[in-house]
Amino acid sequence: MPSPEPAGPYISIVAAAPNGGTPDNLQTLIASWTGRAERFGLSWELIVVSTEATARNAGIRRARGEFILSTTIDIQLSDELIQFLASRQLRKGRLYRIDLHEGGRVHCREGSFQLTAGGLRENQPEDITGAHSGIHFGEGWFPAERDSATGEIFRWIENAAEVIACVPEDGGALSLEVEPGPGVGPLPQLLHVLDRTGVMVAEFRIAGRTSVQLWVPPAAPGGTQSFYLSVPDGGRPVVDDLRILNFRLFHCDWVQHRNAREDVTLARLLIRHARRRGIRAFNHVNGLVRLLRSVGDDIFGAGIEYWGRGWHRLEQAGGEKFRWVSTDAELVVRIAGAQQDLCMLVEPGPSLSRRPFHLLIRLSGGRQVAKVKVKGLTLVRVPIPAAPGTVASLLLAPDAPGEALASQALPGDSRVLNFRVLACACEASKRPLPPAELATPVGWTAVTVSEKPAGIDWTAKLEDRRHKIAEMGKPAFLHVNACDFILMDRDLWFDLRGYPQADDLPGHLQTLFCYAAHFAGASEEVLRAPLRIDRAAGPGRAPVVTGEDPGEDPGKDPGKDPGKGPGKDMVWLITQMRRLHAPAILNLDTWGKE
Repeated sequence: MPSPEPAGPYISIVAAAPNGGTPDNLQTLIASWTGRAERFGLSWELIVVSTEATARNAGIRRARGEFILSTTIDIQLSDELIQFLASRQLRKGRLYRIDLHEGGRVHCREGSFQLTAGGLRENQPEDITGAHSGIHFGEGWFPAERDSATGEIFRWIENAAEVIACVPEDGGALSLEVEPGPGVGPLPQLLHVLDRTGVMVAEFRIAGRTSVQLWVPPAAPGGTQSFYLSVPDGGRPVVDDLRILNFRLFHCDWVQHRNAREDVTLARLLIRHARRRGIRAFNHVNGLVRLLRSVGDDIFGAGIEYWGRGWHRLEQAGGEKFRWVSTDAELVVRIAGAQQDLCMLVEPGPSLSRRPFHLLIRLSGGRQVAKVKVKGLTLVRVPIPAAPGTVASLLLAPDAPGEALASQALPGDSRVLNFRVLACACEASKRPLPPAELATPVGWTAVTVSEKPAGIDWTAKLEDRRHKIAEMGKPAFLHVNACDFILMDRDLWFDLRGYPQADDLPGHLQTLFCYAAHFAGASEEVLRAPLRIDRAAGPGRAPVVTGEDPGEDPGKDPGKDPGKGPGKDMVWLITQMRRLHAPAILNLDTWGKE
């Protein structure tokens, strides 16, 4: 039904209060609004009603403003928000929402969180990161949950999940363990990492439960580094949950630096072994000793952050520790305060018939940085063309890859053993490269550590609901947590006939209304800081958290159809709106008439 032409103020505030409010808090509200509205030049009116949907709707019908704000009497608007309203920047066809601050908590789109002293969302007592990691999870992250089957703690992420991290002074390696959820399409799926400016700095292909490492550059002194986990093909829904569940993460924390342990005995054994075999290439015995002493329980020493594909397991024979390499062995090195050389003790392997070969060292982008001849046990020292304060990803390979071993060479071993490495570490460069030869420091480096099958096959699990999910497409996930601030133009309120006048919790009815407004064509806009609203902490109506029932098991199965019970009818009705792409308007044209 078309609304009559407004002939009143710019903003009508319909404030709900139990029994219409008490004289004290009414006077406080009116005094607060009046003084600031006059200061900023806001044209407004206040209509106080009780909390029932019919009473709120009656107030909305009486409102004369061009825009109508539905709120509660105990909500305080910041000066910045009132100044914004007075600036007349509101647009018709918009559904304006905002986070609600309540004491030390914030009720936002993804859920309700305690806040740190710095205003970040506080991690939960049991979470996917350590208590002292300095890592916090912003928009796009849902609260931590416990898997009901395995007992593991995890977090779901939506389409873009913000990470805010206090990075170690020289940068840090972040370990992530991620698994695909129902929100992504056929596997494998891409997971992008975007820096704070939106530039993609890493890409992972996720087909199962995958462990990855991401090297994060340091922030400005005293600051934090923020980045986003972005899901380019996410956004698919499930039938019983309003959230978008793209990936779930089981771990997000810094990799601890390994402390190398000096092993003088091993150094002496290897030098004696080299001399006994007649190797005369070691003109710098002290350098060899220093290299061998720098390694710890493995063959790797200072500056080696990660080794991945291409490296075989650690082995030991005759007092020597070593790892065999097949081809394109992955190595990530950290460039400390000065340019670094990569130092390795290398020997040809049986897949090359132990003949001399040329060791090729390339940057992960393909640029070759060294070609070194390896003849017998050889000490290799190669300048790394990367700037101090960065990490570099390298690939090691022979110039002519060998074949898998014949059974007679090493019975029962079919691996490709091109060469073996007995020690590998970084040292300050003896002959630093000129700046023109240094690779452009990207600051971000990423590797995939391991992968195994996902705990849940969502394609199979959701097969019987595939058609319903296809009908919904990629629906919007709206901010329906603590709907104590809903602002729209008057025509939209009248087109939707106000809040549904049904026998349900007020929070559920407000959630239904927001989704009806969306499917009626209203674009949601969440107002950001410094615009904010506050409510004094204390007893009151609990917020509706992302469409779930309060107290529901967080490890519930998101693949089941909703049953009966509080909130289930609400989710079912929103699912129908998503399937039909149309609003559900439950009121007659007599809505709001008490």
